[in-house]
Amino acid sequence: MAETSSTSSIINNHSDSYDIVSSPAPDVQENHQTQQQNILYRITISLSDAAGFTDRDDALSCLVILLTFWFFVSMTLILGVYGSNEIMVGPNTSRLILANSIFVQDIKAGIYLDGNKHTQSFSKFVEGTLVKEEEEETQNKLFVYGFHKIPPLNVPVFWSEIHNISVSANFHKDWVYYLNKGSAVNISYVVNHEGSYPLHLIIAKGREELLRWVENPSAPSNTLSWNIIVGNGTISQNIEESSEYFIAVGNLNNFEAEVQLEFKINSILYNTTGAYYICPFKHRQCSLKLLMLKPAFAILSTGLIKEYDAIYVKLSFGPRWFVYFIGSEDH
Repeated sequence: MAETSSTSSIINNHSDSYDIVSSPAPDVQENHQTQQQNILYRITISLSDAAGFTDRDDALSCLVILLTFWFFVSMTLILGVYGSNEIMVGPNTSRLILANSIFVQDIKAGIYLDGNKHTQSFSKFVEGTLVKEEEEETQNKLFVYGFHKIPPLNVPVFWSEIHNISVSANFHKDWVYYLNKGSAVNISYVVNHEGSYPLHLIIAKGREELLRWVENPSAPSNTLSWNIIVGNGTISQNIEESSEYFIAVGNLNNFEAEVQLEFKINSILYNTTGAYYICPFKHRQCSLKLLMLKPAFAILSTGLIKEYDAIYVKLSFGPRWFVYFIGSEDH
């Protein structure tokens, strides 16, 4: 009986010893769990900080992109769409000028008086002195009209011009007209020289077309109307888009050529009745103020000025600066 009891006691002791080894003390286990929690907590804080920095960097990048975009849009409007430009006006010009009153506070139009252009514009001199009466007469036929809506394009006008000119070898002569949609041009010509030495007669839409033709006068595709003329004949052209048009005669021969031209022009003008703003060019400049958020349109108009009185007019648009500043601050 004693042996049996001893054996049983040894087995129990081993069993107790095994339990102690496999089960850590409560304090040790609690410390271990606390360390794990601390480690996990620190890792979580680090990851959230990194995410915060990334979000702030993304927001800053977006802000920089938006500000840069707004700056370029503003400069494009100020210097491009609403930048100053020079236009040449001829007889019976009736030109619509558009501007957004949100971005533009005024439209200014003035006669360009720079050196040679001034000479070309009025071109009638007596011993080097400009004939003031002719200049004043021409200016009195120039007007700027202001409207709150686009006026009707419904005033027909007809006029004719005869030009007897000599065109030097490898040179050209041109005339400019602003014609609205629905206009028509008819040109009669008589080439005065012996032999079959043709000239070129073209109608170009805009100055760019004219310059392309000057660079390559033998290419028919460069202009709206391209013709080789010999002897006499007529050329007609309907105008399907309001724009500046050039009629030009080119002489690619090695000698001077004489030609007689007759222009018959049927044009359509804007009806300026009911304009709230009327400004003659007596003082060389007109300024049309635009009210914020109110539609505004201007018409640049000339009467039947003489051919040699073709005038350079400078158009400028005054920016409404606070709109650009507010746009920059909002972004």
